[in-house]
Amino acid sequence: MQGSEFHFNPECVKILFFKADSPLTEERRDLLIEAVRGLSRPQGAVIQTFDSSRIFRERHLISALYHAVRSKESGLSRSRDLSVDVVRYAAGERQIHLAFDKVGLRKGTRGIAVLVYSPEKEIEGIPETLTRILKENGFREAEEPAVKTEKELEALERAALLDLKL
Repeated sequence: MQGSEFHFNPECVKILFFKADSPLTEERRDLLIEAVRGLSRPQGAVIQTFDSSRIFRERHLISALYHAVRSKESGLSRSRDLSVDVVRYAAGERQIHLAFDKVGLRKGTRGIAVLVYSPEKEIEGIPETLTRILKENGFREAEEPAVKTEKELEALERAALLDLKL
């Protein structure tokens, strides 16, 4: 990753979508977040979960990842943790707590989007493990959400605008 251009290798990024029949409880949410943290640490991967009803297709998360990586590379990141910056860009929010309130998992969530990214190596095995963990917690694989193009473009624009200094 040199210069101002960043290219995604398909083996390094994976977006997964899941649905549940019953809403997420706070207890189940906390267990899922802890399971994801436990998986990302030893693997050296960035794994972040989102309320999929707040995500506008796969491209929305890939754009957020792109901006977060670029921000970190340029030294303008607001967090030491790349996964936190991905949330900020996905939400289009400068404030971390507002970003998590906007796109993070919460009580009542029925759909989850998961971003998996590992710049150093292929992510083989991680998506399968995540799928197993989520299935054990009452989720099933789902299709990418169908969203109006205007809403998706608006979300992509908000992420890009975070980089502007006003």
